[in-house]
Amino acid sequence: MKLQLLPLLPILLITSLSISIADPFNNYNNSRFLDSESDSLISHIRQTTPIRKKYLDYKKAFPFKLSLKEMSSDVLGLIKYTTIDNSNRTLETESNRYSLLDHFENDKTFYFRIIEENEYCCRIIYLVFYDKLKSQVTGLSQFGIYGGDGGWETSSTENWESESILTLNKLVINDYDNVDDSYTERKDSLTYKYEILSSNINVTLLDSVRTERIIR
Repeated sequence: MKLQLLPLLPILLITSLSISIADPFNNYNNSRFLDSESDSLISHIRQTTPIRKKYLDYKKAFPFKLSLKEMSSDVLGLIKYTTIDNSNRTLETESNRYSLLDHFENDKTFYFRIIEENEYCCRIIYLVFYDKLKSQVTGLSQFGIYGGDGGWETSSTENWESESILTLNKLVINDYDNVDDSYTERKDSLTYKYEILSSNINVTLLDSVRTERIIR
């Protein structure tokens, strides 16, 4: 009996192919971007936030009855490891929520502000400094605060004099119990000059007035 040899068939080897798709925000560890990624970040914030206003009253702009839209986790990832005012503190992203507020810019720096909803007391504003030329975050500073808890409350208004200078008026109210069932209300009115630099804020106290009254 003769054996019939079958023709050899070509064998196609299929191996797994890994495709990496660049995420324009996914550089969490170093806050450093390629030029195209930097353009995507800036474009995203321009499209989703207004240009900052010349005058802003925190109490009216974002009262607690106003629900804020939570920031994209991709954008938050960009700044979550940046230290606040060159300290050891960073944003408490595990417990607090964050929202984009507004933006402004010059030739070298893109600035945008975010709001932290602190679970205990208040809404805190931070300013993020983004260097257009270096394509990276260069600073994160606390800007203002609105809220209160248990006999303490605070709010501020800001009035911009130029693209980099503003006056911030801050009111802080504290209540202190007295032995005769009355309490003392203490108000501190503080006026600051803010000068916005390329990676931080130069803050100068211009005026401070304290008043007290006893409430029965």
